[in-house]
Amino acid sequence: ADEAAVPHLVPLRADPDVEAQQAIVLALGEIGGREAKDALTALADSSSAALREAALAALSVTEFEEDPLAIRFRS
Repeated sequence: ADEAAVPHLVPLRADPDVEAQQAIVLALGEIGGREAKDALTALADSSSAALREAALAALSVTEFEEDPLAIRFRS
């Protein structure tokens, strides 16, 4: 999964369709990375119980690579 997709998915969190929101949660969990983790953490505070549960589930099973210095090396 490509972390470059995360900025395009994050605004879609506001989609009024709960199924679309849940698909976004799944995608963010699959992609991983700091930005996806931040988005899932925000969704974990959703007023929708289904969305909250999906976000918490994604956070609990996804391994997020921490980058304490925010440095990314690309070849």
